[in-house]
Amino acid sequence: MSRFSGWARRLTAVLVLSGAVVALPVQEALAAPPLTTPWTAEVTPDNALPEYPRPQLVRSEWQNLNGLWQFAATGSITTPPTGQNLAEQVLVPYPIESGLSRIQRHEDRMWYRRTFTVPAGWSGRRVRLNFGAVSWETRVWVNGTQVGTHTGGYDPFAFDITPALRSGSNELIVGVYAPVDATGAPIGKQRRSPAASSTPRTPASGRPCGWSRSTPRASPASTPPLTSRPGSSTSSCTRRARRDSRSGPRS
Repeated sequence: MSRFSGWARRLTAVLVLSGAVVALPVQEALAAPPLTTPWTAEVTPDNALPEYPRPQLVRSEWQNLNGLWQFAATGSITTPPTGQNLAEQVLVPYPIESGLSRIQRHEDRMWYRRTFTVPAGWSGRRVRLNFGAVSWETRVWVNGTQVGTHTGGYDPFAFDITPALRSGSNELIVGVYAPVDATGAPIGKQRRSPAASSTPRTPASGRPCGWSRSTPRASPASTPPLTSRPGSSTSSCTRRARRDSRSGPRS
């Protein structure tokens, strides 16, 4: 049990990224996950999927946004909680139903919030915010400005957030609607109540695997996808999302 003692402690966390600081709320950590592996206890906010999501198309200028975010369940994702601290903390990019996420329950609608600072070396360039996959509907705000929306839980998407940025700390809020099997959205074998299903699969909700990167100022708003070996251009976040839809309960 000592391996999982960290799950039972009270936590006070501060997230630091390129000079940006997010004070995270004190939260009672959950008990050990019902399903674990020998590596479960080794996952921390500092090593949560740190590699570039497209390993054969690695960019030299990029910023990993995985780690601890603020989190809150909500009844609507229409009006973002701009400038407000949220009550819980979630470890991104893990689905909120998983033990690794530190939430370990399902929510239909939820907020993710954090701050970030654009690296000084990106001055004069455009900044794209990328997501590997988010289940299922996603709305994104930067500094209170909505920069884009997306529906679908298996494909990557990106927004040019340059016009919404400011010097110093920037606030990023992601609203997610994850109805699972309640509305007919494509979800594979995932079910809100796995125990009552003939093909039980725990939902994989949320998981906004995100990163930002710089592009030349003159780059077009949208460009054709890069070509690589078959299957290699799919992000690791997307591949994981597809596996999640087929796998059973996870740690």
